[in-house]
Amino acid sequence: MSDALLLGVALLTSILAILVFRKRARGGLVTAVGVVLETAGATALFFAANLAVGVTFVLLARRVWFYTTLYDVTDVSLLILSLLQAITVTAWLRLR
Repeated sequence: MSDALLLGVALLTSILAILVFRKRARGGLVTAVGVVLETAGATALFFAANLAVGVTFVLLARRVWFYTTLYDVTDVSLLILSLLQAITVTAWLRLR
């Protein structure tokens, strides 16, 4: 139920934003959705790469230095950092 509530809230605020900002927008909504999908894909790629590097580092650290858990790598902040990486790279590539 809470997932449906969160999706409903996000849908409502998105519709309100479209209604408020549609006259000020320079590009089309279809273009914006394309950028969002591109950023979502880049986020998934960055998250997978960050996870792979993190797991490799943890397994190497276990063997060489000290024992640590994989829970450190699977924290939600890694997903947030991956999103920030994707936004940065997508914006950078679009500005070129």
